[in-house]
Amino acid sequence: MGGPAPMGAPGGPGGQGRPARRPGNALKVGLFAGLPLALVVGGLVGWLIGIAGAPGDLNPGAVQSEVTEVLRNDFGLSELEEVSCPDKIENTQGQSFQCTFDYGGQSQSVTVTISSGDGQLVVGAPAA
Repeated sequence: MGGPAPMGAPGGPGGQGRPARRPGNALKVGLFAGLPLALVVGGLVGWLIGIAGAPGDLNPGAVQSEVTEVLRNDFGLSELEEVSCPDKIENTQGQSFQCTFDYGGQSQSVTVTISSGDGQLVVGAPAA
């Protein structure tokens, strides 16, 4: 009959019915599988928050939507009509620009400031 099974082999001394595995393989596989997924999710999130324009520029449509939402929800301008912001807005922290809008039959403006490098906006109170 052969001899005893080798150490770590199924049924052998120290064996537990399965072949020995190298520690860390699962981590390597997880990193290689997870990295492309993280890149795709990160790109999607960037697109959704409006930084999908040219590198360094904010998406003007997303900016207009954000300004419209703030004016309606935070300043109570529910009858707000057509918000217009510049077509090219460079994403530079501290930079300010003007958006115009129609409300109550009058054209008004609001100052918008980029508060962080990731494109967060601060919408000032509408000028009368």
